Amino acid sequence: MQENNTNLRYYIGIAQGFILYFLYISIQYKFQFAVNSLLFVPICTIVIFLPLLLQHGLNNLRIKTLILWSISATILLSGLGYYDAWCSITPITSNITPSISLIWTLAFALFILQSLIEGSDKDKKFVANYTTYFDVSWKLIIQLTLTVFFVSIFWSILFLTAALFTSIKIDFIKTIISYPWFYIPTTTVAFCTGLHITDVNATLVTGVRKVILTLFSYLLPVLVFFLVIFFASLPIKAVSADLKIQNSESILFFVSIWMVLLVNCAYQYGENLNSFFKLAIKIGGVLLLPAILLSTYGLCLITENKGFSYGSVYQFILSAVLIFYGIGYLFIAFKIHFIKTWNLYAAYFIAAVLLLTLTPALDPAKIVADSQIKQIQANQTNPEEFRFRILLNDGERYGYNALLNFAQNSKTEKIAQQANLTLSEKKNRYKKIRNKKNNTLIINTESGKLPKSFKDHFKKYNAEICPRFNNEPCSAWVKNIDDKMTVLIFKGNSMVAFQEEKTGVWKNTGSFTIPHNCPNSKKLLVDSKFKFIAPKPYPFPDLEINGTRFKFSPFRIYQECD
Repeated sequence: MQENNTNLRYYIGIAQGFILYFLYISIQYKFQFAVNSLLFVPICTIVIFLPLLLQHGLNNLRIKTLILWSISATILLSGLGYYDAWCSITPITSNITPSISLIWTLAFALFILQSLIEGSDKDKKFVANYTTYFDVSWKLIIQLTLTVFFVSIFWSILFLTAALFTSIKIDFIKTIISYPWFYIPTTTVAFCTGLHITDVNATLVTGVRKVILTLFSYLLPVLVFFLVIFFASLPIKAVSADLKIQNSESILFFVSIWMVLLVNCAYQYGENLNSFFKLAIKIGGVLLLPAILLSTYGLCLITENKGFSYGSVYQFILSAVLIFYGIGYLFIAFKIHFIKTWNLYAAYFIAAVLLLTLTPALDPAKIVADSQIKQIQANQTNPEEFRFRILLNDGERYGYNALLNFAQNSKTEKIAQQANLTLSEKKNRYKKIRNKKNNTLIINTESGKLPKSFKDHFKKYNAEICPRFNNEPCSAWVKNIDDKMTVLIFKGNSMVAFQEEKTGVWKNTGSFTIPHNCPNSKKLLVDSKFKFIAPKPYPFPDLEINGTRFKFSPFRIYQECD
């Protein structure tokens, strides 16, 4: 059974990789279903998360539970993916992939749900023992951490190996790992491998967990000590009128997060606690609520006049979670083992809140839009420009509709003008940059043209030869370097080299970096006053400008001017 599950895990990992590659190709070639974000985003969301739930559940859940959880998760993921896509659709923008907020929020919510379901399934009852939940959740945390570390080291080795072979003019490895059909499935299989190894070696995970919790538990008394001193100093600062809560709200917010984490590291199962750690846990639990309330008060002062932004909404939501912890942890001063009951309540509360942020009930974009609308209406005589920008950028569909309503129906002329200006700037942002100069791309060749295959390559992937990150024009040259046709594109302080492979595909092979403190070198380079000199030992030639040599690198490096 164990061997069958191992094989099935790898089949799932391989299948996930190639499906993700197919979705990537669908975007590149604009397949019909990939253009429809209301269909494509839910599919992407399911493909990203469902295989991970299946891989972890194979050895940790009964078949019946795994099937029911998979079906429920598929429905949940498709619904939340659909709403995420719907929110992003406006006449100006539309996301065809899941948003970053959806990915991260779902990752945390599914981690909690997976731990709760696995714990209940392991004890075969709806509410499992606290020890079971503790073991399951911390095992999963360690598994995911070690797996991410494993995948990172795996790719570091591949990149180092590619660079090593490239140094002796063997580009095979570098070429292979740059193809999506390789790096997407390889990453999913590597992640699957890390997840499997950490799952079957339970003693390894248990040992790592024990070391981490023991080390972190000794930090709790330190944090409690300094937090007691901090609160003891507050009355003195308040009397001297030198207290500014706004300056410390973010610090207190992170202190509260660490307090919850360290209290649980010190408590663990709640067994064999000595009096020193019991006292630290009780004091830390009591101090948590005033710390997060003070942080929330400072955040309220900041947002009172500015309204909500996307980041501040999430900070308020996380503050609500910490306040929930703080209320329960007040009681551990009288009954320390009450922490077990409250942690379970908190897990359900956090999962519910995280999922609600992905729905209209608690959508940060909707909250931002409502908040900024009130701020604009309250200050109609002198509407501030940044509020309209926040409304459009952070408010997604809700913000766009509100801005459009202001532009068309506002009785205040200034508001209507500013709303129209913000909408037009957003619509024409790329168009303005494109049309600002006819010679955005300055081609320094005799024919004044770049190779047709080079232009077709960028057109195929809907990419731009000259990036639009500022209004500077690009300069382009075509050279024969290392017996390969090479197109050099210079913009900002970087000259990027593209070389044509035998297959006809153009690859970004690296760049020359001109430091910001070399303005003369940049000017001479734009004027084509440079040459290439054979390097030692690297096969790609050095770039020489007015006697100063710049090294070519497949990675971005910093170099001082001579």
